[in-house]
Amino acid sequence: METGAQFLYAVMALVLIGSSLAARRLPINDMLKMALAWIAIFGILFILFSFRSEFKIIWSRVTAEFAGTANQTVADDKVEIRRGDDGHFSVLASVNGRKIPFLIDSGATITTLSSNSAKEAAVEFDRTDYPVIVNTANGKAKSWRAQVDSLRLETISAGPINVHISDGLSDTNLLGMNFLDRLRSWRVEGDVMILEP
Repeated sequence: METGAQFLYAVMALVLIGSSLAARRLPINDMLKMALAWIAIFGILFILFSFRSEFKIIWSRVTAEFAGTANQTVADDKVEIRRGDDGHFSVLASVNGRKIPFLIDSGATITTLSSNSAKEAAVEFDRTDYPVIVNTANGKAKSWRAQVDSLRLETISAGPINVHISDGLSDTNLLGMNFLDRLRSWRVEGDVMILEP
């Protein structure tokens, strides 16, 4: 029934266009060009309407790519993160309301922010305090203790949470075990890391 109604609307639209073109008494070539243009317009509108749900999915994917969250999705209450081409699990999390990129690092005991990211997220720390010396893949590095009021990854919220601030990370931030330990569970299945709050 619905298909018949759509066909009837299409025929009526074509009749309307045809009668308006005939009333203008244009040369046959111009009339054919205009008729073809209108048919193309209706065809494009029909395709857009018919595939609207697919276009929504494409639009969501494009906006996620621009936002940097294309590899992280929420399924039920779980957060799923796809492994990147570099072999790491990268996420975009919110620190004190500010979006910050992280690598998930189960080898890091404490979540660590670069000094640049700490500044962006207004995380205060005292450089006159004794630094913490930590072992990294590149050797020993100095960092300072601090606390983040709010750390959020999609549906997972943690805070306040202790962090380290390091000058040696450039723009890399590490989401460590003190974040992962707050989860009900976390696991890797193939190229997907699944976090359950």
